[in-house]
Amino acid sequence: MSPFETTLVSTQNQDQGLGRRGNAWLKCHNALAFSVLFPFHLSPTLASLKLGNDVCQFLKMKYEITVNLKWPNDIFLNGKKIGGIIAQLIQTSDRQQWILAGVGLNLGRPSPGEMEELAQYQAGFLSESIVLNNDDDHKIALELAELITQDSDATEASILAGWKNNCFHIGRQVIILENDQVICEGTFVSVGSEGQAIIKTIDRSQEVWSGTLRVRPIC
Repeated sequence: MSPFETTLVSTQNQDQGLGRRGNAWLKCHNALAFSVLFPFHLSPTLASLKLGNDVCQFLKMKYEITVNLKWPNDIFLNGKKIGGIIAQLIQTSDRQQWILAGVGLNLGRPSPGEMEELAQYQAGFLSESIVLNNDDDHKIALELAELITQDSDATEASILAGWKNNCFHIGRQVIILENDQVICEGTFVSVGSEGQAIIKTIDRSQEVWSGTLRVRPIC
């Protein structure tokens, strides 16, 4: 018997939001911030890709808006980041795998002060028409969490195919940084079977497992 059960925690106010690599995450007005714990039977490195697919599917179904993914776990619309995902593996004593996922999504227009802060990071939001009232954010988080947990039996092939379809920078020139240092530069070819980035450099194909990806502008 597992010591865990599928769980959702959402909040209207968050002042200590945590993103990847210890970065802060600003929870804005008209935004979602929630965590969900669910069982996951595939390689944990695929969890962020699966979650990204789920977010894309959910926003398309609910708002009829197509968003895109940037490796490894950012949600983009019209060249601006509108959300992000962080996934942590929790393994029980009997080796069951659970994923604790944190999701942040800017759905509607933030407050003027928040807009100024988002502009510094070239971030954006989903739609002017979305206004969250009362407990709307919790209801929407619950809808998305239900999709995430119902789809917990997704296959490796379906996750990879879905992610490649949602990614906007396959075939684009990218650089990947670690601690502000360039560790890889070339063409983003695809993702591997465990979610690693596959980059074609000048003289070889390189696999990258972590880092911050920047997409070079098209000249």
